[in-house]
Formats: sequence, C-alpha cells, structure tokens
Amino acid sequence: MAIKYVSRIHAMGIVVRNPTWQTDRFQGLSEVRPRRGDTSPSPDTIYFVIPTPAMIDGDNMKAVSAAVRFRTGSSTRVTEFTVTHNSLVIIHKTGLSLSHSSMAVHDETVPGGVPVQHSVLLEVKVDFTGSGPDDFIELAYAEVSFDNI
Repeated sequence: MAIKYVSRIHAMGIVVRNPTWQTDRFQGLSEVRPRRGDTSPSPDTIYFVIPTPAMIDGDNMKAVSAAVRFRTGSSTRVTEFTVTHNSLVIIHKTGLSLSHSSMAVHDETVPGGVPVQHSVLLEVKVDFTGSGPDDFIELAYAEVSFDNI
C-alpha cells in the first residue's frame, strides 16, 4: 500500500503529563528526565499531537502506521505505545521494554487502517528506574502515515 501523506511533529512540541519531570530542549531534541532526587519515579506518559489531513486528492484519509524516534539512557524503558483518534484507540501496545542507546525509530502498523477526520494523539509511556544520569529519554519526532480510504 502506498503512503499518500506523512504528518510528522517535532519533539519540541511534546506534552509531558507528569509535572515533576524536567523537560529540556536543545539541538533539535527534547530530553525528559525525572526530578533530581526522585528515587522511584512513577511511569508516566509523553504526548505528541499529530495534525491530520481531512482530505487529500478529494478523498478521506485513513491512518496506516505511526512511529516515534527516540533514544534512552540505560535505566529507562518505553513500556507502552498508544495512538488514539478522538476516543478510539487505534494502536495500543503494552508490555514493551524499548531502550535505544542511539536514536532509533519505533513504528507500528494500524491494523486495517482506520479512517480519521481529526487530530491523532500518539503517546509513549516511559518508565525511569530513578533519577541518575542514565534516567532520560531524548525524543526527535513522532509521525503518522496516511493513505486514501
């Protein structure tokens, strides 16, 4: 299946759910860490709001895949990858243990392709083991690929 359109948002636009996590933006990346001194930070979510085309070439669109580019410290894991459209969950992967020492893309296919008309929300749940030097995630971007219905 050919991809008609990819909507990518830079990590500078992330929303971090946990108000105690520290977010720094530098060199085109966003780095998220737990608050210094937090010995047992709770897993929480980082959000990317993905702009969505309503129509392309006169056709409605469907989401066919989603991806996020990131790297983590050795003590950090991405444990969930979720994509929603309105209140409909179109991808929900749990039980993950993703860790990348260099920038890498994690992508998932949308089963069957899901018609979309509004913005799509991509979420990654992050689990830090503490607040040491290896407890961080650096994010570059997230994207959703679309095709005609």
